[in-house]
Amino acid sequence: MPDWMKGTREMVRLFSIICAGLILLSSGLCFAEDGKADRQLVRTLMQKSGLSKQIEQIPATMQADIVRASLESDNPLSQGEIDDLSRKTAEAFNASILKDTVETYILGNLSEKDIRMVLAWVDSPLGEKISRLEEEASTPAAYQKIQKMAAKKIKKTKRSELLSKLDDAIKATDAGVNIAVNMQVAFLLAVTAEMPADQRLSVEDILSEVNKDRTQLRQTIERETMAGFLYAYQSLTDSEIKKYILFAESEPGKKYHAVSAKGLNTALMQAGLALGSKFEQGVSNDGKGSF
Repeated sequence: MPDWMKGTREMVRLFSIICAGLILLSSGLCFAEDGKADRQLVRTLMQKSGLSKQIEQIPATMQADIVRASLESDNPLSQGEIDDLSRKTAEAFNASILKDTVETYILGNLSEKDIRMVLAWVDSPLGEKISRLEEEASTPAAYQKIQKMAAKKIKKTKRSELLSKLDDAIKATDAGVNIAVNMQVAFLLAVTAEMPADQRLSVEDILSEVNKDRTQLRQTIERETMAGFLYAYQSLTDSEIKKYILFAESEPGKKYHAVSAKGLNTALMQAGLALGSKFEQGVSNDGKGSF
C-alpha cells in the first residue's frame, strides 16, 4: 500500500465511523412501488422522523471529532491543518446537499402508501418520543458521550440483549459497515483519479485494502451502535423498545429503514467523492496525501 494511502484511508475510516454512528438506520434492498409520493410528503416524513435533524448535525459532529482525533493522535495536526481539514469537510458534507440527496432517493423508492403508514407510527406518542430521543442523540455533544461509552467494555445485560435485537431489526450495524466501506472506496477513487497510471489503484485494489479492516471495522461500529442505543434510548422502557422492534420488523418499517439507509449511503458516498477530490491535487503533486 502506498505511504500516502495510509493516512488518507485512516482519516476517511474515522469519518465513516462517525457518520455511521450518527444515524440509527438500516440497510438493505430498496422497494420501488407504484403511487410515488410527492416531495413535500417526503420532506414531512424526514422532519417528523428526526432524519433531517440528524443529517444536519453530521458536518458539525465530524468537525468536532477532527479536533478530538488530532489530540489523541501520536502526530497531532497543527491548528492550520485542523482548520483546513474542517473547511474541506464542511464543504464536502454540506447538510443541504446530503438532505436533498436522501430526500430524492426516498421520493423515488418509497410509495405514498408506505410513507403514510410510517408517518402514522412517527405521529404516535411512542414514535414522537423515539424521534425526539434520536435527534437529541445526534448532536456533537451527545456523540462525544457516546464515544466515551463505546471506549469502555459494554456489559452484556438483558437490556443490551434487547437492544441487540433492535440492531438486528433495524440493521444499523450493517448500514454502518456499508457506509464506512463505500465512503472509503469513493474517497480513495477520487484521490487517485488524476494520478499517473503506474501509481493509480484500481477499484479492485482499493476494495482489497479497505476490506482488510472489515472485521475490525464491524466490531467498532457494532460497539458504537450499542453505545448509541444505550445512550439514546435510556429513558425507554423494555416494553417500548419491544414495540419499536415490532415496527422495525413490519413491512412499512423494513421498507422505510432500508430506503432511508440506502439514500444516506448514496449521499455519503457522493460526499466522500467530493472530499477526495479536494485532496486529489495535493496527492497528485507530492504523492503524500497531506492535509
